[in-house]
Amino acid sequence: MMCTECNKNHAQATVIKIINGHRIEMSLCPSCLRKLEQYEREQEQAFMSPFPASFLGLSAESERACVHCRTTLSEFKKTGYLGCERCYEEFAGEVERMLEKVQGSITHVGKIPKGKKREFMNMREYERLSADLKSAVSEERYEDAARIKLKLKKIMDR
Repeated sequence: MMCTECNKNHAQATVIKIINGHRIEMSLCPSCLRKLEQYEREQEQAFMSPFPASFLGLSAESERACVHCRTTLSEFKKTGYLGCERCYEEFAGEVERMLEKVQGSITHVGKIPKGKKREFMNMREYERLSADLKSAVSEERYEDAARIKLKLKKIMDR
């Protein structure tokens, strides 16, 4: 099989990627595989590089840090790692932006573990109905809101 990148050399490796839910399969020769690996390393380093505090509109003294473990926003941006479970709350916006940038979405769209489908579907339905309830109340559609609230109660009772 020929390399799908250069169409010159014999492919010796198959690379499968899932990007935004689409499967991409590439058969690559050793040379193209090295180029791909180098490109991905450069992309990862560029993404994980620390942003200067001035770029974020922060001074070094006022930079946000987790109150529990003292991990700073710049440390998170540099390493991609959080220090403790409370960091997820402290840096929620930044974590969501990073996940969306890396994975294309912050909503799980993959497989559901066996035996958890009903629970997962109930959770999604509950979230959708909660948003509908909020909009119905804000638009003063109280009859619709009452119906939605009953549906939410049924889901909670399951």
